[in-house]
Amino acid sequence: MTNPAILERRALLSCLAANRTPQQIHSDITDPQLSWEKTLGVACQLGIGPLLYVRLGELGVRDKIPVAVLRQSKARCFSSQARNMKVYAELKTVLEALTGEGLPVIVLKGAVLAELVYQHVGLRTMADVDLLVDKKNLDKAGLILEGLGYVADEHHRDKHWYREHHHHMVPYVSSDGSMTIEIHWHIIERTAFNDLPIEELWAHARAVKIASVPCLALSVEHMLVHVGLHLSSPNRFQGQLRGLYDVAELLRRYEDDLDWAEVCRIAAIADARKYLYVVLCLACDALGAPVPIAAISQLRREISFLPFEERLVMQLGLNAAFIIDVEEDSLYEWILLDLLNGLLGCRTRREACQTVITKIAQRARLTMATKWRRQVESSARRV
Repeated sequence: MTNPAILERRALLSCLAANRTPQQIHSDITDPQLSWEKTLGVACQLGIGPLLYVRLGELGVRDKIPVAVLRQSKARCFSSQARNMKVYAELKTVLEALTGEGLPVIVLKGAVLAELVYQHVGLRTMADVDLLVDKKNLDKAGLILEGLGYVADEHHRDKHWYREHHHHMVPYVSSDGSMTIEIHWHIIERTAFNDLPIEELWAHARAVKIASVPCLALSVEHMLVHVGLHLSSPNRFQGQLRGLYDVAELLRRYEDDLDWAEVCRIAAIADARKYLYVVLCLACDALGAPVPIAAISQLRREISFLPFEERLVMQLGLNAAFIIDVEEDSLYEWILLDLLNGLLGCRTRREACQTVITKIAQRARLTMATKWRRQVESSARRV
């Protein structure tokens, strides 16, 4: 009997990919062992529920799905669309307030992808809204949000910590708690790679309209690098099937307009060619994204991967993209995600091994300390 998780992954990829034949799709989605209830549940947890529902319609295979499950999927799709419409209404107010005070704003990730790349605000789910402003305007942006009723969420860290250690300000939450806005001054974490030249990103930003408000978006090339790095570096591909689809859809939408020399150049400056190479390969192989062979070949020449390392990284990355809760997969939680990150982010294999061993040791100490604390607390309660 085939592992149910494998069947669910195969069905999702068949529905999302552009390189599957009708026969492959039919075979994958009609497997008698496949549970569509679980498959659609996984899709929702991965943030691609609405997208999957629409793709099933485009492929003409909704009649293969149990009626009750399809009805539930449709309801979730409409619910997601309603939520996104509310997000865009609020985003409109925020953008008008920021730009009205003369602050240039670049809209990042979900909000810009939904409108410009997916061209349907209901298809691309988003947990929050990310905006990029010039570092000198951070305080003013924060005051404007507070004037709109947003409250700084300092439960994790305070405002000062975010300003000193992070690439965005403390998250701001709307008065009704329905929306979170992160004001960035950079697009990558301070601990990531070499520093990307933020001035170049601003210089190449393009004028767009988001939520009907004139603002800015990253150039297509810089957007591709940003989306690719976000899903692969800080998130280590974990639960990032939606991120891989973002890359694939972005490539399909702007296939004829991309300057691949600029993509490779900015990836080289960020010392992120390995990450981008793996992202593009996975988007191409798993989802049928139109990645030019010349671009893949150029990136491959500039990185050091042994053949078995490359196969391992690709497999680990694709598997991680389906992991919703890493704690349910102890092998990934303890070893494989760190191995993946080590192979991609470390300059030498020795450094990668040391990184993994150090992480395992840290987790072991933390686990033992937690168990000891719980035993002490349990003994104290019994006394």
